[in-house]
Amino acid sequence: MAGINRAAYAAGTALVRLAGADPQDPRTTWTREKFSPPPFSTHEAQAGNPLHLVLAIGCVIWLLAARRREAPATLVLVCAAVVGFTAFCWLVRWQPWHVRLHLPFFVMLAPSVGRAGELLLGSARTTGLNVVLLMIAFSFAVSNEVRPLLSASQSLFSAPRDEFYHAPVQMRALASALLRLPCREIGLDVTGPFEIYPLLHWLNVGLGPIKTVYLSSDPRFSGWYRKNPPNPCAVIYNDCVEEPGRAAHCRELGIPAVYGSVWLVTGFDAAWTPAQGWAVRQPAATPFYAERGGPVLELPADLRTENAAQLALLAGVTPDKWVTDTGFRIPIARRDWSALSVRLSGRIPAWSRTLPQTIRLQCGEGPARSQVIEEAGPFQLASTLQCSPGNVVVLDVTPEKFFRPVDLGMSADSRRLSFMLEEVVISPGAHRPQR
Repeated sequence: MAGINRAAYAAGTALVRLAGADPQDPRTTWTREKFSPPPFSTHEAQAGNPLHLVLAIGCVIWLLAARRREAPATLVLVCAAVVGFTAFCWLVRWQPWHVRLHLPFFVMLAPSVGRAGELLLGSARTTGLNVVLLMIAFSFAVSNEVRPLLSASQSLFSAPRDEFYHAPVQMRALASALLRLPCREIGLDVTGPFEIYPLLHWLNVGLGPIKTVYLSSDPRFSGWYRKNPPNPCAVIYNDCVEEPGRAAHCRELGIPAVYGSVWLVTGFDAAWTPAQGWAVRQPAATPFYAERGGPVLELPADLRTENAAQLALLAGVTPDKWVTDTGFRIPIARRDWSALSVRLSGRIPAWSRTLPQTIRLQCGEGPARSQVIEEAGPFQLASTLQCSPGNVVVLDVTPEKFFRPVDLGMSADSRRLSFMLEEVVISPGAHRPQR
């Protein structure tokens, strides 16, 4: 499959260059992306349909060459699909996630392929071919990287919907903060990839009073802005640290609240136009984040898994209080402290054969600390963790295998690490110096 991809890529780039164009031209290739042959993937946005494509091309060529009178409607569908796909490629820049947008063209070609197969092979053989193609497609649906229909850990039918968004936990905290604001129009000043889908879901955009608007200086949108003048009372920024020079832009409206890689500014008095940008009358003086009662934890805190409400704050802990090899996470509202004191109590079952095991703790992007559990039974560990900057930090607790030279054979052990969690006590550690 990799060889076919490379051959198709070489042929495609040769045709583009023959036409006097550059395959990497940003006018035809998505910003920050490079036109390249895609690797094999079961991700719903990148999984291809190579067999279906080859079959469709062959059937289309045969139908057009045969010019059979009994299939005029089929030819109309073929022409519509070809014209539609050509228009799609003409209007939309190439990006590696376009595969999911090809589905309508395959659906339009399906009757044509079915008709060609019936004329060439007969009904019985065509039905058999359809079964084979369906089985191939079903294997991708079952093992879908994002939302698998069947999985040993979690599937589309066994896990809550929110778990399939795969957004950083800080994004959920950001949504919680926005829901606590009286603001009903949120501006998006974002570049590159951004977790917009989970944010829209958690804010109930389109079904509730909150609406979002992209803030762009692109003159192509000026007509839309004239008809729909934006007046956001909160603005979300991303890539404020990653992109050189963008940090000052992200602070233009005042002091931000930092939610991982995303910044939120609200409480300002300013007006925005696409031509002039922001005219700031009063910048935001303080950051805003979710208060007590949201998914962001306030310190000090004593979380016991026997309490259902407190168990809900421990993202990753199962309803029956178990922690697997994926660990668990706790989003925490950061005040004037720079470190956390953590005390964790739990129990490792006597039947566990993955002892000794390590429990790793980390606050945001700060240095991780690990402690080794040697024996089954109850355990308690305590640690002080330095935290990375941000108004919301995430405490990660993850079990890991602990290897010694004599235990190297454990590397082939497929059993999942696990322990039962009983209590997590978290309090502020060292305080940040006042400026």
